[in-house]
Amino acid sequence: MKKIINIRYFLIGLGMSYFASSCVDLDEEVYSAVTADNFFQTNEEFISALGQAYTSLGGLGNHSGLWSINEIASDEIVVSHKGGDWFDGGVLLQLHQHEFKSDNPFFQNSWNFLLEESILVID
Repeated sequence: MKKIINIRYFLIGLGMSYFASSCVDLDEEVYSAVTADNFFQTNEEFISALGQAYTSLGGLGNHSGLWSINEIASDEIVVSHKGGDWFDGGVLLQLHQHEFKSDNPFFQNSWNFLLEESILVID
């Protein structure tokens, strides 16, 4: 039985070594490259290129977004709705009770914010 297991390990190792050595010609066609000559040289160049992505991160702490989803759903914040005040159509109550629905504007706002941030970083 031990001999059969050793043969299996040998065959598995042989197969893995066969497939691992299949990609040896990795020449690629480079259309653009970042070198020391064309990379950012001054602080102003860094700020102009990266500033747009970082300036919009202030939206993380806004109400009706990611911050509210995390805080209200985790009981760190409880929004009482006495009478009709702060009821907001029940969306805050849905978060507090963990009834996550796709039409909740908090999730739509968070999705839009994250998508916009991704586009800004890529752009």
